[in-house]
Amino acid sequence: MLLILAILLLLATPLTVIGLRRVRARVGAQWLMAALGALLALASVWLLRPRLPLTLTLLDWSANSPFLESPALLADLFSWPFALAIATLALAVILTGVGRLEDLESGAWTGSLAVSALGILAVLAGNPLTLVLAWTALDILELVMLLTRVDDPSRRRSVVVYFSTNLLGTFLVLFADAQARALGEPLTFASIPAAVSPYHFLAAGLRLGVLPLHLPFVREPDLRRGFGTVLRLVSPAASLTLLARAAAGGIPLAVEWPVILLLALAALYAAIAWLRVPDELVGRPFWILGFSALAFASALYGAENAVLSWSLAGLFSGSTLFLSARPGRSRLIIGIFSAIVFLGLPYTPMHAGLRLYLRFNGLHIPFLVAHALLAVGYIRFLLRPPDPPEARPERWIRAVYPAGLLLLFASHWAATFPQLTLPAPLWATLVILVLVLVLGGLGRRRISVPAPLFTVLDRVFSFRWLATVLEWALQLISRAAAIANRLLEGEGGILWALVLLVFLITLLRQFGGGG
Repeated sequence: MLLILAILLLLATPLTVIGLRRVRARVGAQWLMAALGALLALASVWLLRPRLPLTLTLLDWSANSPFLESPALLADLFSWPFALAIATLALAVILTGVGRLEDLESGAWTGSLAVSALGILAVLAGNPLTLVLAWTALDILELVMLLTRVDDPSRRRSVVVYFSTNLLGTFLVLFADAQARALGEPLTFASIPAAVSPYHFLAAGLRLGVLPLHLPFVREPDLRRGFGTVLRLVSPAASLTLLARAAAGGIPLAVEWPVILLLALAALYAAIAWLRVPDELVGRPFWILGFSALAFASALYGAENAVLSWSLAGLFSGSTLFLSARPGRSRLIIGIFSAIVFLGLPYTPMHAGLRLYLRFNGLHIPFLVAHALLAVGYIRFLLRPPDPPEARPERWIRAVYPAGLLLLFASHWAATFPQLTLPAPLWATLVILVLVLVLGGLGRRRISVPAPLFTVLDRVFSFRWLATVLEWALQLISRAAAIANRLLEGEGGILWALVLLVFLITLLRQFGGGG
């Protein structure tokens, strides 16, 4: 029961908050209820830690069901850190929301809690069926929320493309499950057979946008700082968990280096774009793409601990930056420590991420540069003056707001504590530090990449062109169908029908080997 308690709390709390809103309770009472529910959910996730690993069958579908497995949850050293990250983010968004007037309404809190509940369900999925159900529910919820906030037709098309690629990734997980059963190896996430792990890599790559490189939201929909951060980070967390589990299986050596090249391109593109955007919220998609590409590269080399380090650093450090909206010394201090952690210094949560470079070769150089660029951009946005408050906040707000940021920082250390002492190349840390100093100096001299180059890249990687091609193909099919309809309805309709019948019979004989 403890395994599902956090999910139930995060689903029940929004209903309670909505009930309070119906009876016209004060906003303060609604906020307190949302914060209490998120706090209890976080506490229940913490209680799982000494009991790992834990499994729980949600529903018994073994009898009289078309499914060969039942929905189940699995909490282990792979999934628990991600569950902790999502639960911490849910509480941090509510705590820091008191410092943002645009988030000071219950709709943002209920949406954040609901998305977090489905995110925890996805990261704790114990088998493909549970993961597919959680991914689908999360995708539908995200699709509805995005479409209600987007009016421009071209941006609505980007939302549909994003949903379609996620759906394709979901189908790949189902296909991998079918392949595993065909091999006589029923698939559970406790151990993934090496024969099907490439399908999981591709599924995670599609959902993360790194393989193949695509970025539907070159310009993100207008989302609040708090709710938008939850919506944009929870979905990648649900995919990164699968990536960490599939890392042990690897991919065939014949395709390893081409995939690494594609990931290097994704990491460099995202890191440079992250430096070019005017603020951190506009750059949120590039931050996600950048750290996801580095986590994906670590998975290809079988470094599960590096996958966890990159994923958690991107989630926790990114959340700290994205939720930092109010000026203040505490915001700057916590942000600086988060930036130091992201550099990968020894005995910090990110140091194990540098295990990516244990088998160093020339293909790793773009990843080193991308890491440094992400760090430089992080520091740049951190030092950028935040928006001034409209009024002087009350004393309790000045205390609660930094508590949310401090909670993210502390949970990052707690989630990665077992791997703080894992060895990683010290030279990689030194190279990152040198690159940060050099690239930071070039940035101060205003040396930048030409804008026309990125205009072209944005058009390619946004995949808006794919929507145009699909629309053109549908129009072509529609015209062909209209022509066929006119032919069959005319005087020679029967003759044309006989011609088509003969043509189909000929094709069937050819593909059937003449039988």
